[in-house]
Amino acid sequence: MSQFFTTTDLINRINSSLEDNTKTLSSSKAEYEKSTLLNNRPKFELQRRFSDGTTRKASPEETAAADFQSKLKQAGQIVSHLDRDEKLQWAREQRQLGNTLFQEGKCKEAMDVYLTCLVALDYQSKDHDCEDDQESRYQMDIDIKMPVLLNLAACALSLGMYRKTVSFCDFCMELECAKKNPKVYFRRGKAYMSMGNYSAARKDLNTAYSILSEELDDESKECLSIRKEMHRLDQMMKNSKKNKERQAKAMKKWMDGNKEKGTTFKIDEQKKSFDIFYNRYFVFYIKMVERGLRKMLYWLGDEDALTRSYLDDDDNDDDKSRKEK
Repeated sequence: MSQFFTTTDLINRINSSLEDNTKTLSSSKAEYEKSTLLNNRPKFELQRRFSDGTTRKASPEETAAADFQSKLKQAGQIVSHLDRDEKLQWAREQRQLGNTLFQEGKCKEAMDVYLTCLVALDYQSKDHDCEDDQESRYQMDIDIKMPVLLNLAACALSLGMYRKTVSFCDFCMELECAKKNPKVYFRRGKAYMSMGNYSAARKDLNTAYSILSEELDDESKECLSIRKEMHRLDQMMKNSKKNKERQAKAMKKWMDGNKEKGTTFKIDEQKKSFDIFYNRYFVFYIKMVERGLRKMLYWLGDEDALTRSYLDDDDNDDDKSRKEK
């Protein structure tokens, strides 16, 4: 059972109490079953309110975000009352709980637990004693912070959250102890590969393999895994290149075919016809506006308004030349 009481837990508890009251107040079992069937029972739900005052039912993602915010707030309240050693112990317990959830395949739940674990480390970093003790902080990064960030990256990768995977790996690389850890490069490389950033993926996979090859044999399980991903990356790059070449050929074939059929000429003729029609319509529209303007000025006392022209002389000359033709 989780030690956190989330927004969903609160709503479920309220709805459970309402259901018990409905059972008690119903005069018969048939009446209660009827209200259940018609969905007439009172029920609370989480809603999202917009700036214009309207509301709608919260989506599963929004509900999960609200639950996570409540977990972080409660985690902060818990660790704020603990001393340095108690904070580290609490963080270790959270990490172990996250590991259990991850092994069970519950990646989303594991991510929430790992993130609450980092809350304790954030409070720990503000501890003056820890700031003075560099060795203790370095050991904390090795034992807790780096493994938690790597596990967060693994969870995000499993869930298809590739941008988050890259972010967790970037945060992990800010730790001195993680700069020579092949896992952080390997997981970020896989995320880049899934995002289509093949050059960055190649660079990270090469770095991971270079680090591992200094410690392990080339035929070790870890090195074989990296080479497997490199091979997959090569295939993806080849397929991508072939797709681009096919698209280029298809586009060239389409353009050449249109030139043979005179499609370009037809398009030019249609555009020219449209321009002529548009210009004539625009001149007609201006003339109508001019007539209305002259009448309005005449009513306002301008006696010459009905005989004065507000079009440019060039336009009048064009009209005359067309009439002469």
